[in-house]
Amino acid sequence: MRTKCLSIITFLLLFLLSSCDDKVETKNIQKETFSGFAQKGPFLNGTSVTISELDASLNQTGRSYSTTVENNSGSFEQKQIELISPYVQLKADGYYFNEVSGESSTGQLSLYAISDISDVSSANINVLTHLEKGRVEYLVKEKSMTFADAKKQAQEEVLDIFNLSLQNDSTSESLNLSENTENDAILLAISCILQGTMSTADMSELMADIIFDIKTDGTLDNASLGSALIDNARLINLSTVRANLESRYSELGVTNITIPDFEKYVTKFLDESTFTPAKTITYPELGSFGINVLSDTVTTLIPSQHYSMKAELPQGTSLKIIIKGKKNIWYYVAIPSPQNWTVSSYNDEINGQIYTVNQSNVSNDLCFSVGDIAESLTIEYYENNASTPTKTKKIGIVSGSQISKDKITYPEMGMFINYYNILNDSLRNTMPAKVYSMSAFIPSLPANTFSLKVILKGTIKGWLIDPFSPSPTGWVAEEYNSSSVSQEFNSTSPKSDIGLVFPGSTPVTIEIYENGATEPTRIKQLN
Repeated sequence: MRTKCLSIITFLLLFLLSSCDDKVETKNIQKETFSGFAQKGPFLNGTSVTISELDASLNQTGRSYSTTVENNSGSFEQKQIELISPYVQLKADGYYFNEVSGESSTGQLSLYAISDISDVSSANINVLTHLEKGRVEYLVKEKSMTFADAKKQAQEEVLDIFNLSLQNDSTSESLNLSENTENDAILLAISCILQGTMSTADMSELMADIIFDIKTDGTLDNASLGSALIDNARLINLSTVRANLESRYSELGVTNITIPDFEKYVTKFLDESTFTPAKTITYPELGSFGINVLSDTVTTLIPSQHYSMKAELPQGTSLKIIIKGKKNIWYYVAIPSPQNWTVSSYNDEINGQIYTVNQSNVSNDLCFSVGDIAESLTIEYYENNASTPTKTKKIGIVSGSQISKDKITYPEMGMFINYYNILNDSLRNTMPAKVYSMSAFIPSLPANTFSLKVILKGTIKGWLIDPFSPSPTGWVAEEYNSSSVSQEFNSTSPKSDIGLVFPGSTPVTIEIYENGATEPTRIKQLN
């Protein structure tokens, strides 16, 4: 009996000593006030913020506090926090100010942060804390890294995606869009790049995909995600972002805020990134009114002929065209009205006229023509809010006086059939089932001096007169000669044009006989 009592006493003493040891090792964390900012742009008043305790393995313990953003600058505060672990997860869920569009978001967004608050009483929630969270958890749980090491590594890996790095060993949860440090400028730059011209839902999906991609190796391997980032950076108007934020803080009565120089970090990302853009503006060869003057292949225009001005703009892109030259050389046809273009009056200061596409991802076209003047035009392309031309080209105008001088000429485009001219030296290849022009300018004076005959030859008949093009002008077509596998065309007008189609890929030889020659003056082959 005495032995049993001693055993019980010993057990009780050990239990008490163990309990005392636990109390010594456990250090409660108490915060009289815990605060921060929830920012994408700034989250709006009423956004819910949840502060959840995490254990050393970053699992939730079940202890949490709930508060809300108390004004439209994104600030939140929670009184009397008591925890037994220094690690917390912060979650903001609500609407935010979109710094790119200058408007409140149309949908709600959730952003997360995880932080060690042992020695701090504040932590911010932003896109950097959100992107790094999954990677931190993986490094702690799967690679057994300490929280501090995992946080540092994950933060550096996220910043590497944007070719950026923070100064002075700062943490992502210490950054604030309303402050004016270099690190805060980096946060704003990345926030803009992620947003781009995307909707809230699309941006949220982009961030979720990035988080998943970098979780196990810390690098962004999905090329399409990289393309989305570089496209976003290309398409945002940085001066508008600055103006939007300044206006926003002014509305909130906050006058002591200076927006940091975030623009240089967006530019750095654009200059140094290896990601490939996916959203590019293209200029098709043809529009509803004929050859497209914006196409790279167009270098000359023919007076009084109708052309198209057309561009293909992916969602979020923008385009402004400035045409420069002497006044009244060119004009757009008012009927039918320009489709999805805004056209300015002629501007004497720039000696030009401005054409702006109203909306991306919507068809655009207008009818364009030039007068019979021996001049040239300059076309400047301003893509995606560029302040300087992204591309410039000159276009010559073939005037009546040039046409009637002393030689037969072959324009790049047909005069009446608005397609590429097979007689022009620049055209070497044809595409099956596509319409082409056979066009020539033939001087009419001196009389009976100039004439033109063209013979098309092939191993089989590899061409057809297009029945859907306008009636041939100035050409007389002989019957097809099956023995020589050829067809002869004779010009009867100073301006001759006809539409041809090449149904297959059989090479065609073109023999050109100028001014009564019995042997070809020029031979070319179309493949």
